[in-house]
Amino acid sequence: MEGAGHFLYWLVRPGAEPEEWTTLLNEGRGPLWEAHPASCSEFLLGVVAGTTTSYYFIHIDDMVDPEDRYRFGPTSPSSV
Repeated sequence: MEGAGHFLYWLVRPGAEPEEWTTLLNEGRGPLWEAHPASCSEFLLGVVAGTTTSYYFIHIDDMVDPEDRYRFGPTSPSSV
């Protein structure tokens, strides 16, 4: 969430390929950690698609209508 101070990290282990890394989330202001056995891109796709649950994104449906999760648009008019 913008302005919330959450951080995403990768847990990298010796000999593990990037697609095998674990995604870790930290609230940024405290000791709470959350681990997801998925790459960062898989985790973020799951959050956007609504197939991954996370304490840090429990209010996403309050901010984005589930019907609009797949609708991406420019933030400003195109100058082309």
